[in-house]
Amino acid sequence: RVSCPNPALAAPAWTHWRRSTIDCGDRPVKENEIRVDTAAMTRKAIIVGAGGQALSLADAAHGLDLDLLGCVAPRLAAGTGDRLAHLGTDLEDTGYHPDQILLLNGIGSAGPIGRRRLVYLELLAQGWQFISLVHRGAHVSPLAGPLGDGHQVLAGSVINAGVRLADNVLVNSGAIIEHGCRIGSHCHVASGATVC
Repeated sequence: RVSCPNPALAAPAWTHWRRSTIDCGDRPVKENEIRVDTAAMTRKAIIVGAGGQALSLADAAHGLDLDLLGCVAPRLAAGTGDRLAHLGTDLEDTGYHPDQILLLNGIGSAGPIGRRRLVYLELLAQGWQFISLVHRGAHVSPLAGPLGDGHQVLAGSVINAGVRLADNVLVNSGAIIEHGCRIGSHCHVASGATVC
């Protein structure tokens, strides 16, 4: 599932517009929602970052209705260059503008999470939009939410009923967030972690 804050860049087919989020699920429209026909629209995305997290996002995006163009970063990590197109050192190198492209935050947090947070906030201030991404092998309860903008739920993760994720949250592979938990903005729930 991919969520997109801009309906002009949203997924093909019928999607649901609600509180500035496109939800590409197949659930019925709720009372306060409007259906948006986005069949003629194309979504293109670029990953910001070029390390292991970028590769995990490319894997999560595989098979979704998303045209992943590549990544931007000052340098490529070992093993990234042969799997993901390097479009330049920053977004200006790509020739795209914020109204033409969506972003995925591919900056990991093996060290301090501050860099991931800083880049996200700087690019938002410049008018760029980050899409949310849920790996096809993750489970997000239909009773979870709200889920903030730019969240990422990777392979094997479980988000149970009543869970709330704020903006730019990374739920890494195999993590479990149990019912009723609230995860604040820019948090990283590490691979295999259990939050309850």
